[in-house]
Amino acid sequence: MPTFEDIMVALNDSHENGTFFNDIRGRLFVKNSTLRMLIRSSYGVQDSEIVGGPEWMNVDRFNIEAKGEVGNSPALPVAHAGAPSRLQLMMQSLLADHFKLVVHRESQEADVYALTLLNGDGRPGPGLRHTDVDCVALAAQARQGNSRTRTQTGRCDLSRDVGSLAIGGRPLSQLANTLSTMVGKTVVDQTGLTGTFDVHLAWTPDRTSPPASFLKAVREQLGLDLVSRRRPTEVLVVDRADRPGIR
Repeated sequence: MPTFEDIMVALNDSHENGTFFNDIRGRLFVKNSTLRMLIRSSYGVQDSEIVGGPEWMNVDRFNIEAKGEVGNSPALPVAHAGAPSRLQLMMQSLLADHFKLVVHRESQEADVYALTLLNGDGRPGPGLRHTDVDCVALAAQARQGNSRTRTQTGRCDLSRDVGSLAIGGRPLSQLANTLSTMVGKTVVDQTGLTGTFDVHLAWTPDRTSPPASFLKAVREQLGLDLVSRRRPTEVLVVDRADRPGIR
């Protein structure tokens, strides 16, 4: 398994908001991330698919710096379908070495949301537009130092705020992953739509869970629906995780 070199893990006690991931020219920088976030990105799972583990892995924040060649791996924390990328394998090794992380996969019956097309004619809504821009590929090229590519990544939004969501040039697996963190259940993409999309969604937050205004916005603006289903779902079980030795 490929590994990082010159790894530094530090506790972040700044109480700041937001998490930062960046890997460019052979250097990885992670700022203000929980172990749960690191597991989610390293193993390509949704938040609701992580089971078990100590409570501190959801609370304590860490900074990480490491050196290593990740090739054309998609940037973290973007969802990546298929086999683990080189970067994900390197992160898995880092977590095993520095957090003593041990996990296994198993199937459990669970309530999920199926992301489906609302319109019978297969047309998405105005907030979901197909694009030729592939932001995952552009990010990989930019990290290799392609300055021309970096100028194109301005279209590659990936932001979530109270009442808004913007995703640029990514497959619907990324939308499903993001929606999962918002509704608290695994979201399975069953739209049948392929390629990359720009997503723009806005709603008025309310106290229902998930917010009724949010579900309405998904239907009206994206032309999609979230349908409750119960099905066997593969989860990642955390068998062991230790706080790292900080230096």
